[in-house]
Amino acid sequence: MAIQKVFESPEGRTIGYAITEEAAFLEEERNRAIVLFCSLSGNSAAVEYYNLQKLKCRFVCVDRPGCGATSQLDTSSKQSSSSISLDRIHTHVNDVLNVLKQEQISQVWILGVCIGHPFAIELTRRLCCDSHNISQDDDQGLKMIKIELEGVSLVAPFVSTACPTSLGFARFGTYVPSAVLYAGTETMSYFKYKLLPYLLSPRAVENLITEDEKTKGGWKQEDYEQTAQLIVALNERNKYVFGEEARLGVDSSWQTEICEKAAKEVIFCRGGGFSGDIKDEQPLVDSNKESVPICIHAIREDRTTPFSSVEWIAERCYGGRDRIVEETEDIHSHEVMTFLGGPLRNPLLLYKIAKYWGLLKEETT
Repeated sequence: MAIQKVFESPEGRTIGYAITEEAAFLEEERNRAIVLFCSLSGNSAAVEYYNLQKLKCRFVCVDRPGCGATSQLDTSSKQSSSSISLDRIHTHVNDVLNVLKQEQISQVWILGVCIGHPFAIELTRRLCCDSHNISQDDDQGLKMIKIELEGVSLVAPFVSTACPTSLGFARFGTYVPSAVLYAGTETMSYFKYKLLPYLLSPRAVENLITEDEKTKGGWKQEDYEQTAQLIVALNERNKYVFGEEARLGVDSSWQTEICEKAAKEVIFCRGGGFSGDIKDEQPLVDSNKESVPICIHAIREDRTTPFSSVEWIAERCYGGRDRIVEETEDIHSHEVMTFLGGPLRNPLLLYKIAKYWGLLKEETT
């Protein structure tokens, strides 16, 4: 079961997050976690709706700045939208690190979905390149434990507007004067907040999903109803940050400052998740860099994250196109990708990723 928590960081920021708390967790399972950087403005309330009982670890999602209970960013001294976007990424990753230390998580797997992509990659770089320790009591007294990063999976990663084939609407936004862009995204945010509860019905959710996806995922009427309820609930909690998230999607600076910086400092090797390839690829030895297995899940039918843009970012930053897994059997839309592969009670892609990571409970008959 996922519960909502709030605490104050050493820097004085209020941080809201959701984390699974199962009485049946073994001790080692409580110290490891999947960290989710989701779409929908990074709203941790989404975790409460997912069926996570099959996981052999905790599941953590932290609200991004201004979302839910998390403190907003102070943007008064920022000179550009790019500096605000980068500050948003860096501040959120600091918040996540504080949560991991607060919960004494020492073993981490990172899952970045859609616009959660740059946040996931920045946490990857920080864990690989900086020293992050947590204090833990045992029979011998207090000891320091390093937070170990075990793997990274990106699902339909939103690619920055630096890519010539990224989402066309976002690239159009790069030509709009910043004042006009701000006014436009804030107006869009206002109408989204006001109109979504009236426009989003279970029927509308059903229309987003193909017949094949409905059959493979076992979607039922109650799943459409639950998904509609979730999206409306998230809309209420992220009403103050939708504009900021939209401007983050338009901004191209995080391509250089986040993705390409990580590519220079981390070795991204081919991780488990490929047909006939369960073992992680052994990276080339580089004493000055840490390595991490990465797997990128994408579909060719995705209009929000064009497959060509995923190939571009994989080739440019993450070691090559062979890091990409095409989800061709069960998923055919961006929406179902961001729902993690199925209805909330049966997120098939999440289970698939967890199984590759050795974090899925064995089925009992």
